[in-house]
Amino acid sequence: MSPSHPKDRHVLAATVACGAQTIVTFNIKDFPPDALTPWNVEAQSPDEFLIHQYHLDAETVFTVAREQAQQHGG
Repeated sequence: MSPSHPKDRHVLAATVACGAQTIVTFNIKDFPPDALTPWNVEAQSPDEFLIHQYHLDAETVFTVAREQAQQHGG
């Protein structure tokens, strides 16, 4: 099975080609688990992805967020 929408196939193909394990998207519904599992890939919302990154390395997430805020006048 492939992603639900034909226009999303290239996203899965690029993910697999570069060896990524996660597709970060607001469009979760078009990337059902049964289409991704054979490729050892999962889809996550941006919020879910950031939460996972925080749990892996909170200090780095805070550092990067602080740097981005400073670059944008925050």
